[in-house]
Amino acid sequence: MAVLDSILVNELIDAPITVNTNFTTEIIDISNREDEFSVQVVWDNGSSVDIDIVLEVSSDGTNFAPMSTTNITDAANNLLLDVTGGSGTRFARIHFEVIGGSVDVSRILYSGKRRH
Repeated sequence: MAVLDSILVNELIDAPITVNTNFTTEIIDISNREDEFSVQVVWDNGSSVDIDIVLEVSSDGTNFAPMSTTNITDAANNLLLDVTGGSGTRFARIHFEVIGGSVDVSRILYSGKRRH
């Protein structure tokens, strides 16, 4: 039986960024996490916002597929992508598909329980 003794936390951006063209975060290895995990995206200073935030996952770290897509239109808000149940994937990243406008993203936080 796996022992859970800590929470995995990883910032997917080093500093706030302005997203006005398509943008993809770094890849994170999620293979040592328990089944469920979450990603929180925080943004503000939006202008004419029409952006898809896509949680992409992969088993090999090269070929990614969308797991969840959420369209945002708010100038400022946050989005919590809560993934329950084991997807069996090993890698994740967040992709911003800009249809129109821009936002300042201040935080993209991955969180999950560590599996031993």
